[in-house]
This record gives sequence, structure tokens and C-alpha cells, in this order.
Amino acid sequence: MEAHPYSGLDPREWKSFLTELRAFDADPERTAHLYGAIEHLRNLGLMNTNYTEAINEISDRLGYEGETIANQLAISKGIQFRPKYLNDTIPLQSVDDYRTGAPVGRGFPDPRSHGQ
Repeated sequence: MEAHPYSGLDPREWKSFLTELRAFDADPERTAHLYGAIEHLRNLGLMNTNYTEAINEISDRLGYEGETIANQLAISKGIQFRPKYLNDTIPLQSVDDYRTGAPVGRGFPDPRSHGQ
């Protein structure tokens, strides 16, 4: 819904975005479609640089939210999932914090868990 106002920038990219997004359908084994959708969405921002920043922000949120859902499904199915966007949101700890087991801030998972 957030991306819809930019659909008129390039109708072909918009259609490709929707096609890829529907093919993803939150299935962790089909994340290539999520990343394809994000690429098509970012391409909309290239059509008019006045909107590039806003579209990139939407794309980042889509990646994060899509991977969050895919990760939850992967856990429930007992399959491995290697996220791209979620890895960027886990705060880094110092080596000393990691060794001592100091808690990770803001409710993010422990980086030793590899997001699983």
C-alpha cells in the first residue's frame, strides 16, 4: 500500500514488483521472489530521483518485514533461513560483551543464535 503512489512512475516495473511479491507469499524457500520484488520497487525510484529516498525506505521495510515472516515460518518448518535485511538490524556487540554473555540491547536476538 505504501508503494502504490509510485506505481505510475513505470507501470512495467510496478507490474513486475507485484508479480514477484505475490510469488513470494512469505514462503522462506521462495525469498528470491522477495528480493526480486524489492529490486523492481527500487527501480521505480530510479525513474524519478525525487522519490528515490522514500522508495528505498519502503524497500528496506519490505525486506525487513518479509524476512521476519519468512524467518518465523522457517523456524516452524525446521528449515534454515539466511536473511539479508534482518542481519543488518542486529546490533553489534563488543568482543568482551560476546565473551561474557552480556545481554544484547533493544530486544534483538542474541547474535550467537544466527537469527534462529
